[in-house]
Order: sequence, then C-alpha cells, then structure tokens
Amino acid sequence: ILFLNDNVLVPKNFFFKDKLNFADIGASSITDNYKLLDYNFLELHLFEPDLRVLDSYYPIKKNINLYDMGLWSKKTNKNLFLLKNQAASSLFKPNLSILEKFEIGTLQYKIKKIQNVKLDTLDNLKKNKIFDFIKIDAEGSDYNILLGGKKMLNSTLGVQVEIQNIERYKDSALYYRVLEFLHINGFEMFIYNKEFWTKNKNHNISTNFQNVWSDVVFFKTDDFLASFLKNKSKNYRLLQVKKIIFLMIFYKLHDSAYSYLLTMKNKKIISNNDFLNLKKFILKNIKLNIII
Repeated sequence: ILFLNDNVLVPKNFFFKDKLNFADIGASSITDNYKLLDYNFLELHLFEPDLRVLDSYYPIKKNINLYDMGLWSKKTNKNLFLLKNQAASSLFKPNLSILEKFEIGTLQYKIKKIQNVKLDTLDNLKKNKIFDFIKIDAEGSDYNILLGGKKMLNSTLGVQVEIQNIERYKDSALYYRVLEFLHINGFEMFIYNKEFWTKNKNHNISTNFQNVWSDVVFFKTDDFLASFLKNKSKNYRLLQVKKIIFLMIFYKLHDSAYSYLLTMKNKKIISNNDFLNLKKFILKNIKLNIII
C-alpha cells in the first residue's frame, strides 16, 4: 500500500509492556503485513476464512494471531464464494453484468468453489480483545462488518476500509453507507486512495477513468477522542495518545499527528512533559522521511 510508512522510528520502551492491537479483516496477502511485523509492541490479528490464504501464514509465529473465520453484522454461517482471483473472493456473488463493462473482465471473478464459513461480530470479540486499529478489505462485506462492531468502535482509534462506487458484488453496500456510518461513530476521513478501471481502448493519456473502489483511512476526531479520554486514568490517556500518534505516523500523517497532540495538551489529556516527548517523536520521524 503506497501510503504506508516503510519505517517508523520508535523510541526504546515507547509502549513498555503494552501492546497495540491491529486487526486485518480479509487478510488475503501476507505482504501487506510485513511492515507491521517489525514492531514487537504490535499484535496482529488476522481474520481470513479462506483456508487457501490462511495456510500461508502458519510458518510465521511472531506477533500474529490467526482466526479461521470471517466477520459479519451478526453471528451466523454464510457461503463464501471462492473465486479464480483469490483476493476477490467474497460473501457476495460477483455482479457479472456490471463487471463485464470494464476491461478487467469477468474471468478472474469466476466462482471456483463455494465454502460454508462461520462468521462472528467484532462486538462479540470485544469481550476478550479491543482492537486499536481495524483494517477491512472484505470485498463488499465491509459495511456489514462495521455494523457488527458498534461497541468495539467506541474504543478503536482508526479504521482502514475498502469502499466501492459500483456494485461489484450483488446486493453489497456502496460507499455512502460506510462513510455515513463512520461519521456518525466519531471518525473523520484522512486518506482516500482511489482505484480506477478502464472500460475500453478509447482513451488517451489525459482521460479520466471511473473510480471503481477506494481504500480509505479514518481516525477518531480529536474532539471525540479527547472527550472519550477525559475521565480515564492518566496512564490510559497517555497510552492511547501514543497509539494514535504512532498510527498516524505509520500512515504518513505527520501534520495531523502534531495537530492531535496539540489538542490533547490543550484539553489537558496529557501533561506538558508528555507533549514535549511526543513532539520530539513526531519531528524525528518527519526528518527521517524527508526525500530529496
């Protein structure tokens, strides 16, 4: 993913013995998570009901928790459509009448097998674990997964989700439902990484192609986060601020990280001394990532 930071310079004992829990729902590729494995304070929670993918993770033990199930708006079982292009497999059937309008074609969306899978909700998992950041790439199921995580999202700092502008999968939710849901639950958009598809050969270098889907990154608004942390313990407040600052730097949101830090200081969520230490952390990473 192009908008991620290759290397965040983290001070020794930045989190002490605390962990940052990062959930990847629809973890179809190990390569997307290699960067995260470098941080010993980060626990990866990978959800993938497609056993073709899950098997590839088993040789790797470090920082990884594997869940051979999917997530949904309620606890249930559903059919998973395993497609020729594994990464495009979905709980929804491919919408071939839409897909055939694009040059990408329908061959990679051919159903190879149908597998019945168990599904649970984020809120049911909340009893044992709170996810600080949730990445969802579930090929049309992203909205349904969010619906099952309203309680979890109260404590979640950020979300990366795939939204679709066309109905690639039959009866799957379009972009506006995801955007509205996250806005209502205290999140604001920071990154909008668009994917464009061509429909035919009749174009030139300046043609604007249709935006079919996008990866979008959200974080809790600074006011929402400050309000949530206001009555928490001093140690918990500092830990959560450290987590969101790290995550923002990981997504190269340096100026936003500093803006959040100022808000947390001004609203007395963290001390002035903690503010100065975290400011140094941000500035070091800005210098580290300067490209000439």
